[in-house]
Amino acid sequence: MRTKLNGLKMNQKQMTTLASVIQSRNALGYMLGKSYGTDRDLYAALGYPKNPTFDQYENKFRRQDIAKRVINAFPESTWRGKPNIFETDEDTDTAFEKSLKEAMSRIDFYQYFLRVDKLAGIAQYAILFVGFNDGDNLDQPVNNATEVLYTQPYSQKNAPINSYESDTKNERYGLPKDYKLNLGSAEEGDGSITSANTEQIVHWSRVIHVAEGLTESNILGTPRLECIYNRLENLELILGADAEAWWRNAYPGLSLEQEPGTTIEDTDDLEDEIDEYIHNMRRVIKLKGMKANVLSPSIADPEKHVDVQIKMIAGATKIPQRILTGSERGELASSQDKENFDNAVAERRIDFAEPMILRAFIDRLVEAGVIDAPGEEGYFVVWPDIESLSDKDQADIGKLRAETLKAYLDAGGDMLIPPLRFLVDVMGYEEDEAKVMLKDIEKRIDEEEKQVLDGVVDPNEEPISTMTRTKTSNELYL
Repeated sequence: MRTKLNGLKMNQKQMTTLASVIQSRNALGYMLGKSYGTDRDLYAALGYPKNPTFDQYENKFRRQDIAKRVINAFPESTWRGKPNIFETDEDTDTAFEKSLKEAMSRIDFYQYFLRVDKLAGIAQYAILFVGFNDGDNLDQPVNNATEVLYTQPYSQKNAPINSYESDTKNERYGLPKDYKLNLGSAEEGDGSITSANTEQIVHWSRVIHVAEGLTESNILGTPRLECIYNRLENLELILGADAEAWWRNAYPGLSLEQEPGTTIEDTDDLEDEIDEYIHNMRRVIKLKGMKANVLSPSIADPEKHVDVQIKMIAGATKIPQRILTGSERGELASSQDKENFDNAVAERRIDFAEPMILRAFIDRLVEAGVIDAPGEEGYFVVWPDIESLSDKDQADIGKLRAETLKAYLDAGGDMLIPPLRFLVDVMGYEEDEAKVMLKDIEKRIDEEEKQVLDGVVDPNEEPISTMTRTKTSNELYL
């Protein structure tokens, strides 16, 4: 028996499986927040959605600061720096290496890897659509391509799975056969999606399916915001209430007290006076037979309440608190926080980014015929050091070292601390590096002295070298 449900062709077994999954998810959603049997529904009382939709996840990503940080933090750190991909350690490039470099030189694929990584975290998966020049229809397997013309990431919303492989003898059993891509989708300035009604069935061989946090399913991952959605809702409540409280209490309220033995003749005029005072710039109220008392505002500090939510989010996402709320590279974080985060990024590169995105993409190019296949041993991927310094970082350190060295020499510090010990213990150089530096200095001073003896340089002029020469070379290495 075959039927069609929401555009998906499904057999009886697939229908039964789908029904079971839907029933399980609905049952789980129904029980969320239930306690005292079913008498208390915590989720309903606190306004938490039990099964957040794609639109709710996407809106959180677009509008909420911490949610956006959670989605972006790991992908941006993962793809910072391009990995080295090679087949052998030999200096001469192999056919695989040459063809891969040529393909990578046409399009900066890494920016698309980063984008699809972010999109995959919003919902259960995202796809990277690869446009080959094979000339076949998009709903057909890619074959005999020689070039990648373009790539485009799509979210789960704009790339729903159209059909699944139902042949139990096929190695792709249970995996998508094709997708229904909304090729005309475009994001407007307000975050909405418009479409030119250009839906297209696209074969799986033209798509890289990216899903993170897989458990029982091989297709549907776990949204990055799922386990912290309630905490994000709490942050909205706390910060929203704090802003509202400040707004209401920044301007002190008034209590109007009628004087004993008086009557209020015209309440309409009084209300107009009060409205003018509250809503406009007027700061005088004409009162007759009444006394105005200023109400002292009371605003609670939300910091501790916010910290609790941030702490829970940091624990669930493996993003240390200071990195979660600080800069991307974690300059505000402690060294231990930075080390823990770097270790998590390194693991993510090996366990997710490399097999799910990078290798999947390269292997697809090999299968399509765009690049030459590697040898039997395959190819290697070496990721850049996470802790490697940027050009700016290196320049800042170099400037600081130069200033420190100048102060050391100007103060005659070499009389108290031997140069070798200063370079190693204070400047942070390795001992072998420091010895090489000192030998270079010795050589330069010898050249200067020879120039003086030969009459090339006036002995009264300041020598080129600034490092004071120690009497014996042995003293340099004390």
